[in-house]
Amino acid sequence: MVTKSELKIVEHETRLGWLKLLALTAKAYRFHLVEDKKTANPAVVLLLDDLDEAAGLRDAIRGAGITAETVGNSQEASALTANENVRLLVVDEGFVKNASDCWQFRKDRILPVVVIGSSREREGWERATTVEADAYLSKGTSLAEQVARIKAMLRRY
Repeated sequence: MVTKSELKIVEHETRLGWLKLLALTAKAYRFHLVEDKKTANPAVVLLLDDLDEAAGLRDAIRGAGITAETVGNSQEASALTANENVRLLVVDEGFVKNASDCWQFRKDRILPVVVIGSSREREGWERATTVEADAYLSKGTSLAEQVARIKAMLRRY
């Protein structure tokens, strides 16, 4: 026979166990949400040589309600752009030296590529067309203008 005090102890331990389980479940759920945001299928992939600049542009694009992710090298960009949800690649001019570099990102499907560089003059556009990119953005323009141009590209493709 179980005494009343033993029953209260078991009841208390059971209640504590449920509370721990609920806390762990909530923590796992929050972790899952954070991971989903990181690995969500982005609409825009950014491959820029300056990580701070990339993070700033990524955050501005996300602020406009568009999913975006930054990558650190061409291999990561190729892997991520193979995903059919990716609709645009913004790549630093240092990563594309010739047309084959641009086509490497398009090997599985049609994907618009925007080259971003430091030139504000005609030479930037000429370099972008030489490597067969779809557009050129100058790093000197404001984030608002860069995001507006990216949104325009997404509307077209």
